[in-house]
Amino acid sequence: MPIESLILLFQKFLLASWPQLALIMNDHDWDDDPYFIDYWIQANWELLVEHQLLDDVILPAYGYDVDPNARYKKKGSAPTHYIACKPNSTKDALVFVCFAAKNGCDISLAPPFDIVRVRCEKTLELSYMPLESVKFFLVKFA
Repeated sequence: MPIESLILLFQKFLLASWPQLALIMNDHDWDDDPYFIDYWIQANWELLVEHQLLDDVILPAYGYDVDPNARYKKKGSAPTHYIACKPNSTKDALVFVCFAAKNGCDISLAPPFDIVRVRCEKTLELSYMPLESVKFFLVKFA
């Protein structure tokens, strides 16, 4: 399956499963397990996106954690590839970090996951773009 399709299916998966996850989050003991959502998203990212790619592809951890030990499977493995986002209005590709949503002035990890958080590889600057304004590509680390 093309990477563009895998990424968009993952976004749809987040949308479809978030209401059930919200029910679990209401009763979750956040003191004992503050990273529950991060672990849940990372496990699903690896199974639904990374696992569907070639056998030798290891993607960076989904979201904010760049620690290879944050992985669900293959803990400690260094990423071999990353997902690049190319905005329709520019030639520069950016590194996909995660999906998010804008609520007023706030951006959060929540539905409708229609914003893409990206990082400039050269400056490491983070920014957000509307999902409909980007295309996704798989790129091998040099």
